[in-house]
Amino acid sequence: MSLNSLSQLNSIKNHNNRVLDLVFSNFDGVSVIKSTNYLSKIDVHHPPLNIEVTTKEPSYAVSKQFATHNFRKADYSLVNNKLSVVDWYSELSSVGDVNIAVSKFYSILHSIIEATVPKTKPRNFKYPSWFTRNLICLIKERDKIRKKFKIYSNSRDKLELLLCNKRIDSLIRSCYSNHLSEVEQSIRSNPKKIWSYIKQLRGGSSIFPGKMYLDGRSAESGDEICNLFATHFSSVYTPTDISNITDLGDRFPQFSLGHIRINERSIGKILKSLDVSKGPGPDGIPPLFIKMTWKYLTMPLKIIFEKSIQSSTFPSMWKSANVVPIYKKQDKSNIRNYRPVSILSLFSKVFERIVCPVITNYFKNIISNYQHGFTTRKSTVSNLLTYTTDIIECMDAKTQVDSIYTDFSSAFDKVNHKLLLSKLKCYGIHGSLLHWLGSYLENRSQCVTALGYRSFSFTATSGVPQGSHLGPILFLVFINDIAHSIKYSNYSIFADDLKLYRHIRSQSDVTLLQSDLDSIQDWCINNKMILNAEKCAHLRLTRNRNIINSTYLINGIALNKTTAMRDLGVVVDSKLNFNLHMDQIIKTSWRLLGFLKRVGKDFKNPNTLIVLYNSLVRSNLEYASPIWNPTYNKHVIRVERVQRNFTRFLAFKDRTCPYRAEYPVRLSHFKIDSLEVRRKAADVITLYKLIHGDMISSELLSRLKFSVPRTLPRFPLSQTFSLPRSRTNLGKYAPLNRLAKSYNEMNPLGEIDIFTINSVCQFRRRCYEILNSNSDNIY
Repeated sequence: MSLNSLSQLNSIKNHNNRVLDLVFSNFDGVSVIKSTNYLSKIDVHHPPLNIEVTTKEPSYAVSKQFATHNFRKADYSLVNNKLSVVDWYSELSSVGDVNIAVSKFYSILHSIIEATVPKTKPRNFKYPSWFTRNLICLIKERDKIRKKFKIYSNSRDKLELLLCNKRIDSLIRSCYSNHLSEVEQSIRSNPKKIWSYIKQLRGGSSIFPGKMYLDGRSAESGDEICNLFATHFSSVYTPTDISNITDLGDRFPQFSLGHIRINERSIGKILKSLDVSKGPGPDGIPPLFIKMTWKYLTMPLKIIFEKSIQSSTFPSMWKSANVVPIYKKQDKSNIRNYRPVSILSLFSKVFERIVCPVITNYFKNIISNYQHGFTTRKSTVSNLLTYTTDIIECMDAKTQVDSIYTDFSSAFDKVNHKLLLSKLKCYGIHGSLLHWLGSYLENRSQCVTALGYRSFSFTATSGVPQGSHLGPILFLVFINDIAHSIKYSNYSIFADDLKLYRHIRSQSDVTLLQSDLDSIQDWCINNKMILNAEKCAHLRLTRNRNIINSTYLINGIALNKTTAMRDLGVVVDSKLNFNLHMDQIIKTSWRLLGFLKRVGKDFKNPNTLIVLYNSLVRSNLEYASPIWNPTYNKHVIRVERVQRNFTRFLAFKDRTCPYRAEYPVRLSHFKIDSLEVRRKAADVITLYKLIHGDMISSELLSRLKFSVPRTLPRFPLSQTFSLPRSRTNLGKYAPLNRLAKSYNEMNPLGEIDIFTINSVCQFRRRCYEILNSNSDNIY
């Protein structure tokens, strides 16, 4: 069912209260009801059914077409010649206001662009992109013959129409085959081409329904849809209230940062590294143009950046953003099911890329160690590894753990600017840099762009700029002091995803956890944030029969009690066996594999299918595998079955590999590692990163224990790490214990030393060599 994206829709039971007749469908327009009109004798085991199929041709919003500059066809030698004669120093240095300097800079650039870059109109989307000119002309000729035949009903016209249809069918097959061949051959040189093709088949998010809704309001035209999006996106911002905001003082007087120096060499390095496949920002200048002319843009940008820092003013033109709606889930016609993505000017992002490393390095030792989001050498895996290791240790000791998952409403968009600046000041940011950051945050204008239309402009009165380089670090600074509100419980945080947990031995522990939850609510009130009680959840983790009942409240609202919670992409259940997570990823992987089979039936090169499989299917099966790596063989076989099916499909496509060959033979032929081997390698590589500091977690490092012999051994130790004794299999195969155990089992003869290899790539390569040589056949 998952392989073909089918759902079972019949819920009508027979006289034994069971469902024997199944109705499968891959879309929602099917309803099954019990029939009242009997056409034959009724079977008590199979009640008569009426199956109603409702089909509706979807309507899509019409986009507006207009001519744009084609920067790929520009003569960049001519562009560079024109830029080389511009005296940027005299043009910009004499200007006192940085906003005027930026306007002059853009006026010169745009005048050169108008003179050197040609304009082109977008292609007519009446025909698919792979239709050739000859095919389009032939289709138009056929339409003329058809009209002629309808009028005169001439037998000769009918014959010409039949011959023309045959030629069109043949040419369509030839054009489509050539198109697929080009897409397949460009997978290495131009991967964007094949992923655009895949996105189109999956139903890209850039297509909007013909009619969209927002709280009873509807819109059909492009202008109305854009304005409706703008109304929704602007509603999340809160006005900057300067009342009840006091000076927080100086918490770190030994640290201070007040100025940033601009280096012309670093500007050029950033300009050269721009990704030319990206699109332009609100100023209409794409990275391709900047990269091709970087030698003549570094000097004017250095002058503008220095003026901006010295005057503590961020240019107004760089504070505007185009907002693109991105579909999330559920009904596509509901405006609320879209999230905004901001597209900023590239020059603004270059400026931020110079400032951001300095600020990030300054706050490196100030940001809480429990924060795993937007920090170097930390990730969702490090967050979950620390969290699950701590909880399993308690559950193995027959202790109940209550975990509370919090949810902040639009956290990034509700950051109060005055509060953020006050916190930056208390952390030691002062002088021109503090005023520059204030100018960077205030009066940022946004405009929704979709279907070639633009909405009304609105101002972001709160929040950090999304899509920027400085936004994440500024948000971490803002939320950093939430740790001071948590006194009695453990916590783990990834950006704004905060979870509280505490070992529950009595009702007093419940009271202490509730006290920390109340403190977080007080922090939200003081910091103008909103804690959404309806989306917060309470997860009780225990394997005890006798549990301690507990209820937690936010503003008098009881939190929802759940038996499973999706935590940073991994489903954590109350017994922490990850069965639900494996069920979900296996089901999703079968569905993705079915899509891959349907899409890849026309591809001829097996390597193309392997690349698509690795990106779409295997990535889903391996995400955060060090957390949930299955212990029991039945789960290993279930996960491996997906790849077994894919290699069998590959054997059908590739005649050099016999279809009836065993699974290990197919793996060897296509040079694919089994999923079990890859999970074991991921475990050992995670341990390597933890030891060498590529994954920062002092808590996990302190739990690792080494095997230290009491007497001098005659032979090398076969067990590098000492594994603690556990009462249950849950503790025995806890993530951190399993990492150490995997390394001990992989390296009994000392073939690899985790401490002496300084390159993670070299260590990974050596791990796969050892694991593949020792792996057994998987059935």
